[in-house]
Amino acid sequence: MLRVKSVSVIYKLVTTMQAASTEERACGCKILASVVSQPSSIGLLLNQNAVKIAAPLFLDPCLDVRKSALGAIRNMSVYGQEDVCDVMVNQDILTPLVAVINE
Repeated sequence: MLRVKSVSVIYKLVTTMQAASTEERACGCKILASVVSQPSSIGLLLNQNAVKIAAPLFLDPCLDVRKSALGAIRNMSVYGQEDVCDVMVNQDILTPLVAVINE
């Protein structure tokens, strides 16, 4: 498992999630899904707007990216405390989620 020890690792991760390549975006989301199991990483991820970056990927044209983004946010909500879900709502996670449900 990737150990998150610095903001630079988180920055690289969120940058990967924004890549032009579908493979890179999917990979970034899959790494995010794994990294959030480390409680210390969640605060760093929230500070780097990982939720705001992952949420639009729910509607990505690539199904693998969509599933990976949804899985990552699901894991973050499971491993995080109640305040993590509050941050997700404040960062408008529900708009893209409702759009996916309505498809």
